[in-house]
Amino acid sequence: MTKFLRLKVFGLLTIVVVVLAIVAVSLLQAGKPQPPQWDARIPAESLNLVGKDGGEYIYYDSEDSIRVIVTRSERGGEVKYFIKLFIYQNDGSIWAKFQDIFFDEWNVSGDGEVCGFPYPHNILSAPGCIKSLMEDLHPLPGYEHLMIMFDIYTDIEDESLFPQGIRTQCNDIGNIMFFIWNSFECDNPDRTEPWYHTVSGRVLTLDCVEPAGFYITRVDENKWWIEVSQQDFRISESYCWEELGEQVGKSGKYKVIHESYVPFEGFADLSYILELIKIVN
Repeated sequence: MTKFLRLKVFGLLTIVVVVLAIVAVSLLQAGKPQPPQWDARIPAESLNLVGKDGGEYIYYDSEDSIRVIVTRSERGGEVKYFIKLFIYQNDGSIWAKFQDIFFDEWNVSGDGEVCGFPYPHNILSAPGCIKSLMEDLHPLPGYEHLMIMFDIYTDIEDESLFPQGIRTQCNDIGNIMFFIWNSFECDNPDRTEPWYHTVSGRVLTLDCVEPAGFYITRVDENKWWIEVSQQDFRISESYCWEELGEQVGKSGKYKVIHESYVPFEGFADLSYILELIKIVN
């Protein structure tokens, strides 16, 4: 009986300790400032990248199919911002698209099969198939996501650098990119569902001769326009293929043959705007 009583008391004490620990963690979290939520919008003034509802739609990070990631880094005393808008596969109600794409230079490399896209884009030849795909609503069925990305190597929240209401040229840029991304896996001989190719675009050299440039406008305390103006994007179609090759010794394992292909590359001038909206909790 004494042993049972001791066990009962020990069990009650354990429960009390766990509850107190949970309460302590909750109080600590309540006292800590929570990281802000970031949302995004593609305003009507954006020329080659278009959002839904005429630019009024806000891409809320709280939506299941949306991620707006703004990461601030201060390593080595240098402030950097890494900005990504993801629109993931959904029922087709949330989308963005490109428009008025014109390739002033392009090449079909012969490296793999070109125009590996959904119908009706795949019945066109290059560069028409890439232009047609880009100007559809994304992400299309069979695609993982559309991503718009900026790496900015300065403090966009410093109002002395970016005063409210002033369109400010910014040269401290790491990456300006977009991806119409098919999947994180490669095509293979066993695949039965449709398989499509990724289209990506990247600014190789920033042109800062006006009206070209990269501009940041702090609209108000918690809104920024991130603007690409007349930049030359290298736009590529790419995909990969994997299959099992010969057996490796007596291990029972097989060598994986992996091939990556870039059947198309071209260059097009693009201008677009992404509005960042900071929600302070």
